[in-house]
Amino acid sequence: METPGYVVRVFGKTREGDLFNGTGIIVSQNGHVITCWHVVSQAAEIQVQLPYPYNRPGRYQICDRLEHDDLALLVSLVPLDERTNCAPLHPNWREDTQPGDEVSVLGFSTEQYYVAPQHIPCKIRGFDAQHGRIGLSAAINPGDSGAPVFNTDGKVIGMVNAKDSQRAGHGQAIPISLVIKLIEKLGIVRKFCQTELHDERKPMNFEQKAELVDALLACDNMRNRDTRNTIVDDLPVDIRSNIQRNPGNRVDVINIVNTCLNYPNGIDELIRFVRFYEGDSSAMRALDRLIKQIS
Repeated sequence: METPGYVVRVFGKTREGDLFNGTGIIVSQNGHVITCWHVVSQAAEIQVQLPYPYNRPGRYQICDRLEHDDLALLVSLVPLDERTNCAPLHPNWREDTQPGDEVSVLGFSTEQYYVAPQHIPCKIRGFDAQHGRIGLSAAINPGDSGAPVFNTDGKVIGMVNAKDSQRAGHGQAIPISLVIKLIEKLGIVRKFCQTELHDERKPMNFEQKAELVDALLACDNMRNRDTRNTIVDDLPVDIRSNIQRNPGNRVDVINIVNTCLNYPNGIDELIRFVRFYEGDSSAMRALDRLIKQIS
């Protein structure tokens, strides 16, 4: 079967110098990757084999995690220039998923033999209410951790995280609803659709970005570095962690704007926090008019 572009290999070195290998799922057009916490928990260096148009490894870091649920969200150390395909997550998977349903897994357990992830056909064995897991009738192996579980419609309903210690030839998956809970908490995605996530804001040209920077600097709370720092600290962690701060006010705001433009709704998030601290000032009203004009 054809490999979806959102399935990626996650690999690297541990702090002890050992190699590790797993699977990940791209969950945003900016290349955010979800995988299992146990895959990267001891990592000193994380790489993700990026799909088209990159077709190369990229350096990643841990953006957030839910250790109890064995989830880790990864973000590229350098913001990606081109948007990536992202997985069609199925928020309401439980409504149309039953024991016995046929599903598929794509994992990198055999990465030493194959460049592409390998297809593992399986069935839903049941649901573990106590541990919040989906039971699978599939032979799960090291390297499959973080692999997507998708239904016959191609929607991702879970993520593989373990063999079943009680039953040979069976595995367990984390429900995709827990994955969605993590990425929504960070404001990374706002809606889920069949093929990709869309950012409805138009691209800005150089003149529009310059106007936006001027309008932001006209606001007292962006012109003042202390309150500007507070606004940046309020931004989602994946945005603020990638902003290159600068001692010069104008260059600093330019860097903030450029980084926010790399993320869906990034500019909207920035304006929301500026409005919170600035209030109904004349400069804020002018900023709102500009945003409406260039949207």
